Amino acid sequence: MIIHGDLDDFDTFHDAERMFTALVRTGNAAVFLRYWGEGHGVTSSANQRDEIQRVEDWLRLNLR
Repeated sequence: MIIHGDLDDFDTFHDAERMFTALVRTGNAAVFLRYWGEGHGVTSSANQRDEIQRVEDWLRLNLR
């Protein structure tokens, strides 16, 4: 799972997309979450709640 804010100055969005593509091409279960208006960390309360729920759901499905 890749979680990325569109305003992230540390890691570029292009690099995150390339990593996601590589994961998918090698047969890994991958999800890309993009949060608009977020930087390197998710700070908006609404986005944090969404992120937590999606991570929990992803782990529940993929760690069986």
